[in-house]
Amino acid sequence: MSIDIIKDMVNFDSLIKRLSTKTMVTGDILIPDVKPDADEIIGSDSELIIDGSEITSGRILVEGRILSHILYATPEADSPVAGMTAVKEFSHYFDAANAEDDSSVDIKGYVEHTDCDVLNSRKLQVKHMINLDIFLNKREEAEAVTAIDMEDAITRNEDIKVKFMADEGSSETIVREDIAPEEDEDVNIRDVLYASAAVTKVEPQISDDKVLVEGTLNVDVIYMKDTEEPEYDSYNTDISFSHFVDIADAQVTMYPEIKCTVEEVNAEQKDNSTIGIEAVLDVGVKLYEDDEKTVIKDVYSISSNLEEEKESFTGLSQIYDSDTQLDLNETVDLPDDVQDILLIKGQAQPGEHEISDGKIYIDGVLPISVYYKSESGVKFSLEEIPFRHVVDANEIKEDDDIFAEFALSEITSSLNGNSLDVRCTIDCNVKAYRKNEISYISAVTESEDETVPDMPSITVCVIDKDETLWDVAKKYRTTAQRIMDVNELTEDKLEAGDKLIIVKECKKD
Repeated sequence: MSIDIIKDMVNFDSLIKRLSTKTMVTGDILIPDVKPDADEIIGSDSELIIDGSEITSGRILVEGRILSHILYATPEADSPVAGMTAVKEFSHYFDAANAEDDSSVDIKGYVEHTDCDVLNSRKLQVKHMINLDIFLNKREEAEAVTAIDMEDAITRNEDIKVKFMADEGSSETIVREDIAPEEDEDVNIRDVLYASAAVTKVEPQISDDKVLVEGTLNVDVIYMKDTEEPEYDSYNTDISFSHFVDIADAQVTMYPEIKCTVEEVNAEQKDNSTIGIEAVLDVGVKLYEDDEKTVIKDVYSISSNLEEEKESFTGLSQIYDSDTQLDLNETVDLPDDVQDILLIKGQAQPGEHEISDGKIYIDGVLPISVYYKSESGVKFSLEEIPFRHVVDANEIKEDDDIFAEFALSEITSSLNGNSLDVRCTIDCNVKAYRKNEISYISAVTESEDETVPDMPSITVCVIDKDETLWDVAKKYRTTAQRIMDVNELTEDKLEAGDKLIIVKECKKD
């Protein structure tokens, strides 16, 4: 009897390893010649930029930069506060014995804490505690039998769905805009002390061969007014941007993952009332697909002996993807000398999680950097707000891989004495992936042993523990439906000790 098989390739990503670490990055910073001497540090905050990674000899090299926005006190009476942005490069090795050169490395990280000190009037020292998470994946494929053309072959099929990264791309764009912080035309700006920016509200649109990324750049500046006595103020604004990322194989059926990184931000005084903002953004896009196939898990023939080659692979299936928002309202105490808030910013950081009663509980912390006015000038305070985010996920199991990302989308505050009422909204994305052990048949051939046992016309069998209807049908060379019809079964569930009547299948001539 002839047998023809049809095969198809199944593409999938396998999670090789997940690595996490904390590491200290230290270094000295020279104050630029155009900046005044430093007496003491007022405050600083930092952002992490990942530049890339390289896999060599079972190790992963991660390279990046840390941008530090620093305000410091000077000995100059007319300009007692100065600001600067410093860049510190870093590299870190991860041991990953299973890493291969063609593996995909996804890196997420943030600056957990920054300390900045004055070494001398022209040199500062920074210490950064950074948190890095590495997800090591490998694109793989399996050739599975999806159909068998044989007269009396009985197949057991399974629909599978596995996730894989189809393509990726990135490119830089520059966002420029002039802003006028002062509504009073009689007030001039003397100097820009501080500038930072973060990307919020990203919306992608996929078309053939490209991805349009639209988003909002939220910009903060602190500046000194041109007044007889030093006076300071701040300004916050949103700048819209759009950028195309060319990806040759992009299709509208894919689903994107966007990562926009502010590589650099500059604020330059254009005239007495205008500040020019220029930000360099790296827009990265990863496109994912679900490979859905029907594969044959088992096969037998009523009239012939078949031999199957069975294999298996572990693929990742995205079983949960939730975008929610968490609103926090907290009160923090500031020093007694606080007069007014200049700027408040933060970066929500995910922590440990637990799964219980159909819910995912994710602990996090929101460090907030508060720049404020006091009688003696500009001051700084670093506060932390712990929080817990809860999402409903009845389908989640304890051994599923949970990935949480938090982004601060909005933060406002009001001062009541030295108490600061903080209201903020955190964008929360929670994904869950399941490692699925998927078995499949890679080849089917007719056995050289052509002897087929002659079955009795009627057999009574007793069901063993964990034996299924498929097992029984295969054993007695009949079909599951035939057994159900003969025994008047309404469902295919069997219990150990059940007795079934098996009627011999008539072979076709």
